[in-house]
Amino acid sequence: MKKKILLFLISLLIARCGFTQTTVVVDPNRKFQTIKGFGVSLSWWANIMGGWGNTAITSVCSDLTSSSELNFNYFRFNIGGGDTPAHNHITQTGGAMPGYKSSRTAAYNWLADSNQIRVLQKIYALKSSAIYEMAGYSPPFWMTKSGCTAGNTDGSDNLLDADYGTYADYLTDIVKHFKDVEGINISKLEPFNEPFSNWWKALGAQEGCMFSRANQKKLIDSVYHRLNSKNMLSWCSIAAMDANTIDQGLTGLNNYVADGIISKVADIAVHSYGGTQRAQLYNAAFAQGKEVWQTESGPLGIASSGMDNYLYMASRIVQDLKEMKAVIWADWQAVSPDNRWGLWTYNVAAKTYQKVKPYYVRKQFSKYIKPGYSILYSNENSVTALNPANNELVMVLINTATASTSYKLDMNLFGTVGSAAVYRTTSTEDCAQLTNIAATNNIYSYSAPAQSITTFVIPVTLAGNPIANGTYRITAKHSNKVMSIAGYSTANGALAEQWDWLNQANEKFIVTLTANGYKIAPSYAASKVLQVNMVSLANSTGVSIWDDYAQDHERFSIIDIGGGYYKIVARHSAKCLAVNNNGTANGDDIVQYEWLNYENFKWSFTDVSSSLLAVSPPVQDSKTSGPLVYPNPSNGPVTINLNTPVKARVQVLDVNGKVRYDNVTANSLLNIDLGKWGKGYYIIRITNEKATYTRPVVIN
Repeated sequence: MKKKILLFLISLLIARCGFTQTTVVVDPNRKFQTIKGFGVSLSWWANIMGGWGNTAITSVCSDLTSSSELNFNYFRFNIGGGDTPAHNHITQTGGAMPGYKSSRTAAYNWLADSNQIRVLQKIYALKSSAIYEMAGYSPPFWMTKSGCTAGNTDGSDNLLDADYGTYADYLTDIVKHFKDVEGINISKLEPFNEPFSNWWKALGAQEGCMFSRANQKKLIDSVYHRLNSKNMLSWCSIAAMDANTIDQGLTGLNNYVADGIISKVADIAVHSYGGTQRAQLYNAAFAQGKEVWQTESGPLGIASSGMDNYLYMASRIVQDLKEMKAVIWADWQAVSPDNRWGLWTYNVAAKTYQKVKPYYVRKQFSKYIKPGYSILYSNENSVTALNPANNELVMVLINTATASTSYKLDMNLFGTVGSAAVYRTTSTEDCAQLTNIAATNNIYSYSAPAQSITTFVIPVTLAGNPIANGTYRITAKHSNKVMSIAGYSTANGALAEQWDWLNQANEKFIVTLTANGYKIAPSYAASKVLQVNMVSLANSTGVSIWDDYAQDHERFSIIDIGGGYYKIVARHSAKCLAVNNNGTANGDDIVQYEWLNYENFKWSFTDVSSSLLAVSPPVQDSKTSGPLVYPNPSNGPVTINLNTPVKARVQVLDVNGKVRYDNVTANSLLNIDLGKWGKGYYIIRITNEKATYTRPVVIN
């Protein structure tokens, strides 16, 4: 029997040594952008399916807009240029977009683009509250230098120099028609589509037009003037410039600022096919008071297929939301012959269509992260969002690994969390609802299957900020000892520990709420703050004081857990301050550890703002028992008679509360020269197992 037990323990030890979990931390105090929604362009699939009849149109549009399905609420309509009838080179499926004027002198033909219009009308009937944008990809062939809507012969600017006003009229007239006649509110107009790209060449496979920096300014000025003169600016604004890459978008934005036209552009629209400068783009846009919209993306140039491809795109959504802080995220194609690009695939000849895996990957985001939700900080390949009522958290977690991964979803920066609803897409699951999971000590344990995307919908409450600014004694519940800084040190790295309450300044902390959490500073060294050593995320990491750099490992949430006690949670790790190993001795270290709801994790805060160290006028102790200090006054040397055979801690504090001497002794008589610290008032504090005695002394 002993042998069986030993084998079991060995196997358990081996299993635990090989078991690792990835921790995902969510911080509700770090809110970023408010999501406006997810969506898709209508070109080119709407130019195909719009001719298939009402059943097909209704089926796809209903799933695009329904709150129980994709819940999209951003739609980008392609204002076609319309190529010359003599050309037949536009070979992209659905890419031959009709124009609205066949010549310079022709009247507008509002039925020319009937297929795409039919889809737009259906979507609007289903969700009129959505955001509708119109974008011009190319001027009509008769406004171009090459006579072709695919671009100029050399890939350079293709709009005739004399026709910038003409093209601005063309774009704004179409938007105005849909508002006035069709009753569709178009709130955004984009004059460009990937204007920096030099692949827009005559006889190409799709419509497109390059615009240089100077000509982008020229067209924006013209479109803005037309919107103003036609009284449209109150309901329609300019978005620009739908650059092909993030980095091009940053270049374009900086150009607009330098060229003085940024005020005419409402939003910075970009395609995330490539580029790396997401944070830089956001920062530049934010500096101008602009939001970033990701208005078109897909697996351009990505060789992977299957789940590798689908999770690559899911990871791109996470990056765009977290790093670029996009408020809109949109796909290029809803329906495509290729299941890498489309959310449905279709057979154009047979007029058949079916949902494919990207549909469910998008649904993991768009159904649950709704307009009005705010993106929060979270680490790893995850994105989290909080609803406006602050009572529902959505987390989307992606595991791209080819093996399952175990996660801890740490919610200790929230007040409370409830049972999490779980939805998952894998190679065999399509946004399938799983059994709810419960949290233990505000942490969910979850094993994500290989190559999976999981969405958690979690009821939450926020913790609030229950401690007012002030100076506090912070007491551990299990030991009734207080947080203290070892040795009264002011050095960076001086450790936090617990000690008996002696009413001295290294046991008092100035607690101040800042923009990113509470800072906790020792009262005798207010320029220092508590911090988790080495910015560590690990359990059992020590806590010390350091210069205040306002970093997350120097900031804490203080969360009310009832009964007059609080947990102190490090903002960078979501781990809680605790007395190491549940120790009860003086000098036991304070560490961070994941919340276990033990007594050594719980702290009380007692306001001591009005009881900072003060020294009474020096008088000789009149007691006949207890420690004696003499002579008093003295010119330096004093004798301390402990009047007890037991060990005692003897401390000398100056008038500022600084510890000058701190030692434990078993001697009944102790001689100390206080004169070496200068003339003035001192407090001698003697602590033994029975009591604490305070003796004031004056040194002449």
